[in-house]
Amino acid sequence: VQIGGTSLSCPLIAGIQALAEQGRRHPLGFATPSLYVLGLVNGVFHDVKAPSTQLAMMTNSGRSLLSMGLDSSLTSTKGYDDTTGLGTPNGSNYLLGERLIG
Repeated sequence: VQIGGTSLSCPLIAGIQALAEQGRRHPLGFATPSLYVLGLVNGVFHDVKAPSTQLAMMTNSGRSLLSMGLDSSLTSTKGYDDTTGLGTPNGSNYLLGERLIG
């Protein structure tokens, strides 16, 4: 069985959000605004950088090849990219940041 992408990341991020909410006085609610505020804090997310070599992935249908940073299909810039968004949460820095803005 192969697992990855949103099938893996969605439950992981939901679990991390649940841990972050435990340290707050009020429920987190809709998470998107706080995520983008946290994205401005250095060290809260692991930023995904554009690869120095070609990185490509095939769509599930096998009909399209998406390449990152070499054409317009996927972009990668400092602080945001089309594949991971803000990046991946950086453990305790992320949880601490959630508590600070809450």
